Amino acid sequence: MYPELYQYLLQYKKLPVPGIGTFLLERSPARFDFPNKQVLPPTYTYVLDPLANVPKGGFFKWLGTALGVSSMDAVVQFNNFAFEMKKQLEKGHTIDWKGVGLVKKGLGKRFVLPPGNH
Repeated sequence: MYPELYQYLLQYKKLPVPGIGTFLLERSPARFDFPNKQVLPPTYTYVLDPLANVPKGGFFKWLGTALGVSSMDAVVQFNNFAFEMKKQLEKGHTIDWKGVGLVKKGLGKRFVLPPGNH
C-alpha cells in the first residue's frame, strides 16, 4: 500500500494517517543565488505533523480505485495499514518509505520524519 499512498501524497500534498500523524509535501519557493547569477528551482520536503485527521471520504474512493477494491474494502485495508505501521513504530522499528523517507519513533509518543532522509 506504500506505493499507492505515495502517489496520493504526491498528488494531494497531504496524507493523514490515524495514530501516526499527517504526512505533508511542502514546497519552498525558487531562490536567487546572486553571486553565481542563478535562479534555483523550488524544493519539496516531506514533513510529519503529529496531528492527524480522519481521511475524507474522497480519499477512500481514490484508494479503492488505486487498489482495485471497493471503497469499503479500502477503509478496512487503510485502517489495518495504519494500525500495523503504528505497531511497528511503537516497537522501535524504523520504516523506510520509498520516496518519503525514514519514519521512526521520536520522543514520547510522537513519530518523526527526520529532514533530509529521503
